[in-house]
Amino acid sequence: MAFYFLIKRAKLRLACGSTVAITPTGSVQDSGVGQPSHSIRICGTDVWSGPEGMLNGPIVLGNFLPIELTNFDAKANGSQIDFIWQTATELNNDYFTIEGSTDGYSWILVQRLDGAGTISEVQDYTSTYDNGATNFTYFSLKQTDFDGKMSYSDIVAVDFTVQKMEIYPNPNTGTEININLPSSDPCVIQIMNTNGQTVYSKEFAHNSRWTLNDLALEPGTYFVHVKGDNLVVMERLIVQ
Repeated sequence: MAFYFLIKRAKLRLACGSTVAITPTGSVQDSGVGQPSHSIRICGTDVWSGPEGMLNGPIVLGNFLPIELTNFDAKANGSQIDFIWQTATELNNDYFTIEGSTDGYSWILVQRLDGAGTISEVQDYTSTYDNGATNFTYFSLKQTDFDGKMSYSDIVAVDFTVQKMEIYPNPNTGTEININLPSSDPCVIQIMNTNGQTVYSKEFAHNSRWTLNDLALEPGTYFVHVKGDNLVVMERLIVQ
């Protein structure tokens, strides 16, 4: 953000990433006698204080972000998400963190990638993430510099449509279930409990309909996860 005005208050405190722009005809008065506390602080750092003397425009004060992000985008590619972003410049850039969310409010770490440090040349970045088990819809790019300061990209939404499968009977007794899949590709069928523990896992050859009759599931809620070369599906299973 930028501010264009004559500062008349003794202290100006602004958030990280802010700048103060003084126009060619503008100025900021120094502290003068008995006013040593005049100052401008951005992101917790004083960028000007009264004893330094008057500021005359044009001038821009501010703690600039450690990178100039040109773009950040995420696209669905089967069960994967392809990320691409570009920076025009980087200053003390330690690393990037990609975060995912299903609702846009709660965020989980997806990937971490090294930055380029300090560089004035355009840098292109790409990354791929298997979204089959998490089904995130929203993604954000966080940048962290060597001093621990952070900045965020805009949030991007991905049109990621998960194929459906049929499980029956559901609810059931936990000894046998039938599964109809939208594909006949070879796959791995896993059953996980609500703690994320895998209680059943088996590989299957070409077919779209399977009967699992070797189960011994305790009453509770489970998730049936099926993954093949071109297939990732997951459905809830209730055992009574």
